[in-house]
Amino acid sequence: MKKIVSVVAVAALTLSAVFAADISLSYRTRANVYSETKTKKDGTVTASSKTVLDQTGYGSAAKCFVLSASGDVGGFILDVDPNAGTETFSLDQWYAWVNFGNLQTTVGLWKSRYVNRVNADANDWQDADYERYKPGVIGGSYAKDIDNLTYNTTEDHQKLSTAFAYTIRPNDDVYFMMKGVLVNAGGSNKVTDTWGGALMNSDSGNYQNTFFSGFAGEVAFKVNGAFDLNVAMRSEKRDQIALGAFFRPLISDSTNLLFGFSYGRDLKDYGDAVDSNKYEFGIDLRARFQLSEQLALTTMNNMSYISNQKDKGAEDDTLIKLWDMVSLAYKANDQLLLQGTVQFETVGGLVQKKGGETKSYDELGGFKLSVIPGIVWTFNENAKISAGLKFDYTGVAADAAYKKATGTTSAFSIPVVFKVSL
Repeated sequence: MKKIVSVVAVAALTLSAVFAADISLSYRTRANVYSETKTKKDGTVTASSKTVLDQTGYGSAAKCFVLSASGDVGGFILDVDPNAGTETFSLDQWYAWVNFGNLQTTVGLWKSRYVNRVNADANDWQDADYERYKPGVIGGSYAKDIDNLTYNTTEDHQKLSTAFAYTIRPNDDVYFMMKGVLVNAGGSNKVTDTWGGALMNSDSGNYQNTFFSGFAGEVAFKVNGAFDLNVAMRSEKRDQIALGAFFRPLISDSTNLLFGFSYGRDLKDYGDAVDSNKYEFGIDLRARFQLSEQLALTTMNNMSYISNQKDKGAEDDTLIKLWDMVSLAYKANDQLLLQGTVQFETVGGLVQKKGGETKSYDELGGFKLSVIPGIVWTFNENAKISAGLKFDYTGVAADAAYKKATGTTSAFSIPVVFKVSL
């Protein structure tokens, strides 16, 4: 028994010497004190609902338990999210990395992002009320959330991945990184290449080569006081490609600017039946200005263009989506933050068809408008409460024909988020 205890003690001391272990626990409940929704068609209320004290009305009552350890040779992170509303839990992120000099290998499930998303004032508001979309093509099939290398667009979540990143830091002001990632595809998303035009059989001897991983990569180059540049690539399936380039001029500590361009395309050869393949691109502009010691302004803007495949003799639908967000954050004192956010986006986009026909924004449903003034009260270093008045409208500026056929919706709610971190 003494020998066993000694071995365990030595192992524990060794682990402590190699890794700096850390445990954090945070929990937040996101409730709607009150909410109501009304739907109108041609000026008549067709549906309405009200709720009071819905403890999971603003989102699942959960956050995370994080166990992490790191050192010069590597480390790991285990991020578990318990959900009190459904009495379940999920593994949000779990991955480990090992360093070999300048080369780092990472394996597991995680969000592999490099881009600074200019969301320093997001606090505990839901994504839909602050950063509704990530940089990339909104609603895209290839370049949605393009900088998230381990994201699977088809399944809309992270996938098991293996990454290799090589980093060079000549001095404190220069950073260069190259990364390659294998992203598990599996199932219907496997990358298939058929050689010889047939599956392997005893008659033809031909075979099928199948890759059960998609491929992604990025290059980043940062010079402090000058610029930060990132170029990302992702190919989830054979004959599909997505690219993204993001540039941040490092002007001053009070200004954070991000310019981005994303592009995705179907590269498959469909023969003479198709004029050209489906493609998409997005333009991102984000900025945060520290206007004074207390006041900060953040804006996020995206224009996305999606062109569907052009079948010969058929109409080609082109979708143009716009999303704009402006948020003000005023720090009244060390504990109280006053915040107001407005978001504006198209309902259906702008559609152009083959032959020159164009449908305008008002014909396709106009715009969605969201307004949420709120406060964030940090009453000690481990706990804070956020509360706001949330107004949502659809069909803003839509034409009479759309309102009569589809209707418009208005919603009001009082979200409250209480968060404790240890």
